[in-house]
Amino acid sequence: MWQLRRADYKLQLAQARDQASQTTPLELIEILASDGSLKMETADQKKRAEALPYGIRARITGHWLPESTVFIDNRSFKGVAGFHVVTPLALANSSLVVAVNRGWVARNVQDRNLLPNVPAVQDTVSFEAWIERPQKALELGASQSQASGVIGGKAGNGDNTALWQNFDAPRLAERAKVKLAPWLLRQSNLLAFKDGLNRDWPAPANDVAKHQGYAFQWFGLAVLTTVLWLWFVIIKPRRH
Repeated sequence: MWQLRRADYKLQLAQARDQASQTTPLELIEILASDGSLKMETADQKKRAEALPYGIRARITGHWLPESTVFIDNRSFKGVAGFHVVTPLALANSSLVVAVNRGWVARNVQDRNLLPNVPAVQDTVSFEAWIERPQKALELGASQSQASGVIGGKAGNGDNTALWQNFDAPRLAERAKVKLAPWLLRQSNLLAFKDGLNRDWPAPANDVAKHQGYAFQWFGLAVLTTVLWLWFVIIKPRRH
């Protein structure tokens, strides 16, 4: 049933994205409260914001804080290992800073700890992004170095705290020494940025069949277990 709920959730996600894609994006500073939480006007918008923030498309204006960039490890694209690049963005006309997943970059195949040099425009930038709740991948047991942000040793660019297993908003706020909104924004691919990052994001409902297949397997195992129990516990003893 959990797998079926996941499939239904992703279908809702795809529908929300389709609806949001057909409307004018909201200015981010207009929908964020002073503490960084979502501030929506209508009850319907509030309900959607709390339950399905992925469906909110926003326009962002501000400037990057590239010195606080982190690389989220173990993110692949078409079978190639790499990172998601997350950089804080200071919003224009606001004291808030938001974390933006700028895109995917391939890993150095010779040295897994050598982080790529990803340029960030120093001037004010404006683009569209999707508001989403950060999704965590499976974390391995953290060693002492991993607990401080290092995975596998010192990063090749000298910053041994920039390689993370998962995005952590409070940790990034502490790293950047800023007031960070509790959201991770996924940068849209509508505008071309000369930063070498890939923003060909997969559709949210592209793996619904996977969840439906898992549900079928679990239901099949439940039926098989029931049949075997009936045979060995009730039918077979009575036959003897």
